[in-house]
Amino acid sequence: MVASDGRAKGIPGAALSGMMLTLAFIPVISFALKNPDTYTVYDVSSRLRLAGWQVPAYPLPADAQDKHILRIVARVGMSLDMADTLVSDLQDAVNYLEKNGGTGEQHGGFSH
Repeated sequence: MVASDGRAKGIPGAALSGMMLTLAFIPVISFALKNPDTYTVYDVSSRLRLAGWQVPAYPLPADAQDKHILRIVARVGMSLDMADTLVSDLQDAVNYLEKNGGTGEQHGGFSH
């Protein structure tokens, strides 16, 4: 899942940008879309929710509120098989949205 240089393997890099892995203390991955013209991070979040994942999308705080990101937090005990499934489902979501587009909305109603 994570290459020796810290990059995540299998994440659909053509569609995503600004990926940040924080594996030393908190297992968090935050990323945005490279080109959110035909779909948004909220569309990706919605597609992942259909696969059973809770991956919130939201705007950054003041001074960067025009940037919208997705955030994945790995829970304690998350297996590599589960991580591989998440990457596969993320790729499926991106592929679907690349082909069909999304709503284009820049807000979501995500709740845990």
